[in-house]
Amino acid sequence: MFIVYAVFFTALLVQWRLWGVVDIANPVVFFLDYHLLFLSFGVLIYYLKIYPAYEISSLTLKLVLLSYFLSVTSAAVTWLFLCAGLNIKPLRASIKRFHMSGSHAGSAFAKNCWWVGVILAAIVFLRSDFAALQGILAGTSYENARVEAASGNGFFILPSQVLLLIGSSWILVEGKSTRWLKMVVFFVSSICMISFGFRSGVVFLFLAVLVFKCYSSYGKLPFLKLAIFSVVMLIAVVAMGVVRQGADDFISRFNATLLWRSFVTLYNLDVIINNYKDFLLGGGIVKEISVVIPGADVNLGMYLKHNLGYEFPGGGITPSYIGAGFVDFGLVGAYLYPVFSGFLVVVVYALWPILLGRSKISFLLLLLFSITTSGISAAGFMTPYLYFGVPIILLASVITVFERRKPARDRGMVIE
Repeated sequence: MFIVYAVFFTALLVQWRLWGVVDIANPVVFFLDYHLLFLSFGVLIYYLKIYPAYEISSLTLKLVLLSYFLSVTSAAVTWLFLCAGLNIKPLRASIKRFHMSGSHAGSAFAKNCWWVGVILAAIVFLRSDFAALQGILAGTSYENARVEAASGNGFFILPSQVLLLIGSSWILVEGKSTRWLKMVVFFVSSICMISFGFRSGVVFLFLAVLVFKCYSSYGKLPFLKLAIFSVVMLIAVVAMGVVRQGADDFISRFNATLLWRSFVTLYNLDVIINNYKDFLLGGGIVKEISVVIPGADVNLGMYLKHNLGYEFPGGGITPSYIGAGFVDFGLVGAYLYPVFSGFLVVVVYALWPILLGRSKISFLLLLLFSITTSGISAAGFMTPYLYFGVPIILLASVITVFERRKPARDRGMVIE
C-alpha cells in the first residue's frame, strides 16, 4: 500500500500545481475534488472506523486511490499537450478566459429555456397524476413517490431539469430582472425539480449563482469563504436527505448521515467489486441511454440495486465511475474509465471558450457543466453526462449561434 499512497499524494500535488482545488468553473478541478470528497475521503473514514460495522476490501481501497492517480495523470498529460498545441495560457481562475459580454438574442434564448422547462415539468405532473406532490402532502415515502412520478417520464424530465437549471440561473445572475421575479423563478424552479426527485438541482442552482457572483466580484474564488460555504452546503444537503427520508429522530439520523455520503459510495463500490460477475461489455452505458426512451426507467443504478439484492425505497445505488467501469469490463474497465474521464474533462475545458465563445452566458454554462458533471466520480461514468453534460453543450452551441449574430466589433477579443 505504500506505493499506492505515494502515487496518490503525488497526484494530489500535481492537481494543486496545475489547477488548484477551488476553481469550480473548471470541470477538471471540480471532478477531481469530487473524487477526493466522495471516494478518497471514504478511505479515511474507513480507517478511522467511523462506521465499524462495514468492512472494505484492500482491492477496493487501492482502486479508489489509484483511480484518482490515473485521472490526474490522464488530465495532466492531455492538458499540457493542449496548452502547447493550442497556445493556451494556464490560469488558476477560469473567468479570465472569458470577456463576459453578451447579446440580447442570447439572453432571450436563455430565458426562454426556463419557460420550456416549466412546460415540460407540467407535462410530467399531469402524466404522473402529481404522484410526487401527493406523496409529499400525504406524508408518505417521498422516495417511492418520486420514483413513481419519474417512471416512464424520463423523456420529459431530463430536458426539463436542464432547461430549468440554465434558464433560472441566467435570470438570477444577468442583473436585469427584478427581485420579485427572481424569487418567483427560484421558487417555481425548486418546486419543479424537487417534485420529480431532482433535489440536487436546487443545490446546483444555488451553488452556480453564488459561485458566479463570487467570480464576478473577486475575479476568483476566495479559499476560506469557499471552505465555509462547502461545509454549510454539505450540512444543508444532508439535512434535506434526512427530511426527504421522513426520519422521526432528525438529530440522530443527521449525525449518522453526515459522513455517510462520502462512505457509502466506497461501500457500494466494494459490494460491486466483490459480488458482481456478469460483465455487461458496455451494456451499462446502454442502460443509461435507454432512460430517455419513454417506458420503464431502469438505469444502471437501479439494475445494480436489484442485481445485488439491495432493498431500500427510492432509486438505485451510486456505483461511481470505477464501479461502472467494473460492471462493463471488469478490472480493465475500473482502470480505463478514470483515464478516459480525466482526458474528457480536460478536452471540454480547453476547447469550451474556443468553440462556444467567451461571453457571460458561455461562462455560466461552463460553470453549470462543471457543477453538474463532477458527480461522475460517485454517480457513475455516463449518468451526469447524459442528464446534464451533453444537453448543456448542445444548448451552449445554440446560444453561441445567437451570440455570434452580434457584430464582431461588439463582442470584444480576448487573448489567452
